[in-house]
Formats: sequence, structure tokens, C-alpha cells
Amino acid sequence: MKNIEKIYKTAFYIFTFILLIGLLAGSGVLYAANRQLPPAALSADPAAVELRLSLRGLANAFSGIGFMVFALGNVILLCSFVKLGKTIKASAIFLSFISVISLMFICVTPFAIIDRAFAGDYLFPLWNTIIIYSILFVILLLFNSAKAKYRRNTGA
Repeated sequence: MKNIEKIYKTAFYIFTFILLIGLLAGSGVLYAANRQLPPAALSADPAAVELRLSLRGLANAFSGIGFMVFALGNVILLCSFVKLGKTIKASAIFLSFISVISLMFICVTPFAIIDRAFAGDYLFPLWNTIIIYSILFVILLLFNSAKAKYRRNTGA
């Protein structure tokens, strides 16, 4: 059974890594677009406007793909974990929750600090990730609580 737990933990780390790479890549592309093609300098050149919009779309795609892999991967892990009937220590759940959110902010905050005019553009992709991850966090805590209560009552 320890092997399965190790597989779950490794999968969680891989999904988190993909999320962080997506956030870094998206922030990097957005930073490059903001530096090379600032909106104030684009009024005369429609090709430059089109390029800037394409780069913003690419940045959103990187962040979005990282988020989708992370979210779907964690939903699959959660469903299969619940199916197995295993529990995780609440402290481990809380630590992983805080760690992932902290790492997400560490990835994008430097870009937001350097490029203050567009700081919101760097931080915006975090909100949907935090909301979904918070929902998964609460579901896992509720499942663990119910499972622990069941074990106490039945002696299993």
C-alpha cells in the first residue's frame, strides 16, 4: 500500500510542477510582450497590435494549460483516493495546500513587482486556480473527517 501512496504523491508533484511551469511561461511571455510591445507605442502599427494580442493569448494558453492539467489531475487523484478509502493527515493536506499556493505566488510575484503597470495581469491567473484548489482541499478534508469518524465508530 505504501507504493500506491508514493505514486499518488509523485503524481501530485508532477501536476504541481506542470502548473508552476505554465505560470512561469505565461508570465515570461506576458513580460516580454509588455516590454517589447507596450500598449502606448502601438497606436500607429496594426501589425504590432496583432502581435501583442497574439502574445497575450499565448501567455494565457500557457497558464491555462498548466491550470487544466493541475486541476484535472488533482480531481482524478482525489476521486481515486476516495475510492480506495484512504485518509491523509490533515496537517499534510494543509501543508501541501499552503505550499502550492505559496509557490504559485512565488512564480508570478517577481514579474508583477518588476512590471507594476500590468501587475494584475500576472496575478489574475492565480485566482481561478486558488478557487478550484480550495474546493478540492475542502472536499478532501471533509472526506478525511468522515472516514476517520467512521473508523472510530466501527473500530475499523
